Amino acid sequence: MKLSIFERLVILNNLPTGGSIGNAIALPMIKEKIQITGAEAKQLQLRADDKGGVVWNEKKEKDKEVHFGKLEKSILKKHYEQLSASEQLPIGNPKIIDLYCKLTGASIESLKESVIEDNGDDEKPVKSK
Repeated sequence: MKLSIFERLVILNNLPTGGSIGNAIALPMIKEKIQITGAEAKQLQLRADDKGGVVWNEKKEKDKEVHFGKLEKSILKKHYEQLSASEQLPIGNPKIIDLYCKLTGASIESLKESVIEDNGDDEKPVKSK
């Protein structure tokens, strides 16, 4: 899967902090695959901003192809579904929806339909005869 710098940073900052022995083994592998290297940080001019966030030169950004194993995919999928269900998903940026879909296999359309149903707006117009 291709991940942007933003997506990699979001995942790194929102990894599970506990869990099974599988998590204990897989999480360091996930971190290693998505970490921002010193060379990347330098090339992207990655730096902290005055608000405590991270900024970089987006013109120099290239997505990174990352191959997660079955356990790694399962851990990320389960964790992001739990973050959403517990209303802990970091939603400050609309790109989070795309990342959520990448990690969970959900489609944007199915998520929108689910929100509409949860919102009670699923009434269908009555056709007149």
